[in-house]
Amino acid sequence: MSVLVEAQGEQLDNIESHVERASSYVRGGTRHLEVAKKLQRNSRNWYCFEILLLLIIIAAVVLSIRPWKFIADKLNKMLTITKAAATMDYRSDSITSDPGLQNVYAPNGKVLESGDTCYNKELANSLETIAEQGPQAFYSGVVGEKFVKDVRNSGGILTMDDLKSYKVEVTEAMAVNAMGYTILGMPPPSSGTLGISLGWTNARLSKAQDHIMAERKRREKLSQRFIALSALVPGLKKIDKASVLGDAIKYLKQLQEKVKTLEEQTRRKSTESVALANKSSSDDHAASIHVEESLPEIEVRISDKDILIRIHCEKRKEVIEKTLAEIEKFQLSIINSTAMTFGTSLE
Repeated sequence: MSVLVEAQGEQLDNIESHVERASSYVRGGTRHLEVAKKLQRNSRNWYCFEILLLLIIIAAVVLSIRPWKFIADKLNKMLTITKAAATMDYRSDSITSDPGLQNVYAPNGKVLESGDTCYNKELANSLETIAEQGPQAFYSGVVGEKFVKDVRNSGGILTMDDLKSYKVEVTEAMAVNAMGYTILGMPPPSSGTLGISLGWTNARLSKAQDHIMAERKRREKLSQRFIALSALVPGLKKIDKASVLGDAIKYLKQLQEKVKTLEEQTRRKSTESVALANKSSSDDHAASIHVEESLPEIEVRISDKDILIRIHCEKRKEVIEKTLAEIEKFQLSIINSTAMTFGTSLE
């Protein structure tokens, strides 16, 4: 899309002048090629021309053929429609409504499909004329007249004077350093070199962006930890990180002091209990001697389902019978029992 202005600098209001053929400007490719051929005699610096023109120049210089004749021959030969078929089908209405496009892509009133053969005879004839007559055929001859007529019939403002006054200005190429390589391209308004520069800049920014994202995630995780910490600190008045961290440290110190106090209290209570126990045992020593001496010694061993009970006690009347009766109360079956006497003791 192009925005056209009149000689006074006023922008044209009709939308038709902004799109498609009506927005066509003076084409410089033909004149560029002429100048390039002249420059080639003394220099190999062809970098100021578009990639397509470079390929044409290579065909003209290296293969020693006339470039426009070369292209015209290719266009006169069949061109098979393949991947472009989907786009052509999508824009079928635009193709059938445009006489120029219809002659090429819908010669029989139906848009060509994948596998069909396409011919662009009009373009081939124009390039053939330029090959025979030179660039003037476009800028001041019959090819240019047809081009201007087609543009103006579509609502454009291009004139033959525009074509005739067109001149090529050879300027210094723009240079961009990318990974140690110098890339040369057309100066403004061409944006190719600028695009490469932005792409290289974006690649470097991408690494910086990765670092920024990693730092952002780290900060988010740290903020979550501070939020969790603030929930554990009672009486928190400020929620900024410095206050949270400071109050948390104070709270931990308070907890440490409380733990020390509790440990000290526990140690003192334990000491007092031992002292009381010792005092009580010494006071009641005389009274408990007889009781301690009369208490039996009992030893129990368990092996799977068998239980061995050993009792050492004072010899008393019916002590064995009472002991066995007590054992049977626990639903235990007595398999064997043995009694031995040692003086006044029984085992």
